[in-house]
Amino acid sequence: MSERRKSPYKYSCRRCPVRTRCVEESVNSPIIKASIRNAFKNKTDTLDLWEHLQINCLLVKADKERAKGTTESLLGRRLRMVREANTLDTGALPAGAEGTPAKTDATVKRPPPPKPKPTPQYYNYAPPPSHIVAPEHLKPPKPPRKTDRPPPNAPYWFTVRGSGRHIRLPSDGELILGRFDPNFGLPPDVDLTFEDGTDPTVSRRHAGVQGKNGFHTIQEMGGKYGVTVNGQKVGLGVLHKLKSGDVVRLGRCELRYDVVPQWITHLHPAEAVTHILLVSTTGMKIEIPAGAESIIGRRDRFVNFAPDIDLADLKNISSKVSRRHALLTARSQNNQLYIEDMGSGFGTKVNGEMLLMGDKQQLHPGDHIWLGGCVLAYDIILG
Repeated sequence: MSERRKSPYKYSCRRCPVRTRCVEESVNSPIIKASIRNAFKNKTDTLDLWEHLQINCLLVKADKERAKGTTESLLGRRLRMVREANTLDTGALPAGAEGTPAKTDATVKRPPPPKPKPTPQYYNYAPPPSHIVAPEHLKPPKPPRKTDRPPPNAPYWFTVRGSGRHIRLPSDGELILGRFDPNFGLPPDVDLTFEDGTDPTVSRRHAGVQGKNGFHTIQEMGGKYGVTVNGQKVGLGVLHKLKSGDVVRLGRCELRYDVVPQWITHLHPAEAVTHILLVSTTGMKIEIPAGAESIIGRRDRFVNFAPDIDLADLKNISSKVSRRHALLTARSQNNQLYIEDMGSGFGTKVNGEMLLMGDKQQLHPGDHIWLGGCVLAYDIILG
């Protein structure tokens, strides 16, 4: 099909940089979406298919917004969402509005001067970490029998064979598993580049895992090497229900689906815990200082700024990470780590869910943090 002679549309769907987003946000079923993606992949798309996508073309909508003068920046939009959410939650007017006294210099309490922060430790990921081993006093008295059922609303995760990395799955939500590609506009929620090796078999958006009421299904999203569960191939667009003990393969990566052990969700406050972030593309590990706040971002020599955890050396992997992207708070009194977005340009996601700026969220072992496409896996080491 000759786009130049026959296309009546302003934008070419075949060359569009946000075409995948148009397909994902359409009202079509997963099977139809997969068929549309394969049509573009095989270059068998037609003008009829273009007409179907042009109805909700994101570029056309952006042109209309610019013409009306109502376009917002990404940061401006996220700030507005935070203000609206706070107004709905508290029912209060902004400071200075009618019925609400504005704060004066006399009523504002100045924070105490900051204390010196411990420096995060960086070290290479060699050899790969083994499974987390519980201390003897935290282990259950006896292993669960095959007939035992998991407790209601128990969390589930994948364990990646070889590296032992855990991927915690949302009870309600969706995760995209795939491979990082700087030239691709939609980085996955979970990056399997390190385990996949130098000869990639995992596609950029290989599989999707959906959680609903604590149950999980997996579907192939058009990966070259497909998805298998216990050796059985999962058809394109088919939702395959997972059960505890299932072995899932994506290319050469093998993942085991299991219940998260109860001891890891009920750690004793006196237990010595080390918080670890793993850069899932390179395998580099970063140790988070206990009892301190750490800014994670990217240094900028032009403004003489360097965050506590600097991802600038990752180069194209961290190209969309802001200078002050997120704040990590490690509380030593309860062995918990919290994350908060600091107004980053591309946002922060935890297990596929976008965080509102100013909202602190507790992290659990196996959680994956998405910083503008740079994916970090969180885990702990005991002792």
